[in-house]
Amino acid sequence: MSRGEDLGRLRDEITTLHNGRVEMLETLSAGVREMRAGFRKAHAHMARKTRAGLKAFVSGLRANVMGLRAGFQGENAAAHLAWFGPTRAAAGRKKKAGARG
Repeated sequence: MSRGEDLGRLRDEITTLHNGRVEMLETLSAGVREMRAGFRKAHAHMARKTRAGLKAFVSGLRANVMGLRAGFQGENAAAHLAWFGPTRAAAGRKKKAGARG
């Protein structure tokens, strides 16, 4: 074979390999795009689910804390009454209520 034929074959091989690499990169890029789109969808789904769970948790926590605070307030009032007796205002209200009834 002549040197010209060898160089022609070499050029054809280089072109074929180059085209193969270009095709492989296009396939790889498409796969990465699809994978990233899937990640975005999964992330959005997880964010919605987490947000809803957090909202339910905080709502339940608020109700629980409000109930605890109301219970403590009642217990504190009862303890205050036991230690110090009725306040002057409460005693006055009882006298007025007794006089009317």
